[in-house]
Amino acid sequence: MKTIKESISTIREFLDKDLEIASDLLLEATRNFSTSTRLEDEVVMLKWEYVIANDDRKQDIINRYKEILTTLEREYNAEKVDNKQKRIEELNQVSEASINNEIIVRLDGIIKKYSRRSSFELNIPKLKLSQGKIVGLVGENATGKSTLLNIIAGEVSHDSGTIRFPLFKEKRWVKIKSHISYIPQQLDEWQGSLLENISFHAALHGIKGEENDKAVKRIIHLLGLGDYTQHTWKELSGGYKLRFALAKALVWKPKLLILDEPLAHLDINAQITVLNDLKQLSKNRKHPLAILVSSQHIHEIEYIADKLLFMKNGKLTNQSISDTHEPNLLHFELGCNLDSHQLRLALSKIPDIQVTDKEMYNILSVPQYFTTNKILGLLITEGIEINYFRNISQSIKLKFYETKRNNNT
Repeated sequence: MKTIKESISTIREFLDKDLEIASDLLLEATRNFSTSTRLEDEVVMLKWEYVIANDDRKQDIINRYKEILTTLEREYNAEKVDNKQKRIEELNQVSEASINNEIIVRLDGIIKKYSRRSSFELNIPKLKLSQGKIVGLVGENATGKSTLLNIIAGEVSHDSGTIRFPLFKEKRWVKIKSHISYIPQQLDEWQGSLLENISFHAALHGIKGEENDKAVKRIIHLLGLGDYTQHTWKELSGGYKLRFALAKALVWKPKLLILDEPLAHLDINAQITVLNDLKQLSKNRKHPLAILVSSQHIHEIEYIADKLLFMKNGKLTNQSISDTHEPNLLHFELGCNLDSHQLRLALSKIPDIQVTDKEMYNILSVPQYFTTNKILGLLITEGIEINYFRNISQSIKLKFYETKRNNNT
């Protein structure tokens, strides 16, 4: 993370080039380095006003941004707050593992059975979710992912076991649930404008008056929804509908966010935007968020997750990516101009390489002394035309291949 001096220098460079980038950087700086929320709130309001301001007012706003930068510098250099700011920077240099790691949810011995006609049973011996961490939940369809999410969110009851929320002082479930936001896969249609809906949800959680206005504008700014505040449901794309749902769910600053298949109906650009939003939200140092997200988009979730869980037949079969394969092997997905039989022949003179047909791709399994560059070099030397290549040695995707192999035997 940049120091305050580096941040201010970068912001000054962008003020005359790209105000949108400059305001985003300034908002981040006020969050990280200011001793109060006043400057953060003012930056949000100024960014909001800039959209509709005339040229003279826009210049006034830019000048105010410069004054805010001066205030940040003065705060940092003032003897009274100097030690506070230095402690903030020291904390920012501490590893993620030691910050915002308080346990939000702890599950022990959770069992959920369905009707006698169904043999399915959800069985979760232990699971915990921590502040500031993203946990990804993956697995094939109908393995219990949504059931687990609904139990933690309080939408479905469990038959036995305990769910504890150590960070919350409240004991009554209605109070505990007020700290949890849940976004299901199928989003409900809403009426009215985006702005009205977010403001309404903030008010439902006790945020009213001027604080409501600030909270709504802050979350709209954070999620890049400023150009869509007067849009209706039918005027939004799938990606913006999800970001709107995130705004509604987060405007009142919950401690736990649960999402069921949020990437299912998004194009690749919208997926990237939403994933970056989630990563940023979880690491917010003033309001760290625990996030539990299920998805079939394995590589995308691996990109943001601090931990991945693989669910099979109602059970979490592993809770660590490092446990997904033999430690002495590397595995690569390969798409090329050869089928598996032709590929085996082409690589037959290369010792210790195994080729496994996985229909869409072939899996190359090699001893760990091979490197990615070495494998690519061997393929190129053999004249193999590569159209897809990925190292999945540390990917939970290997669990899906194991499941499919077991089902076919």
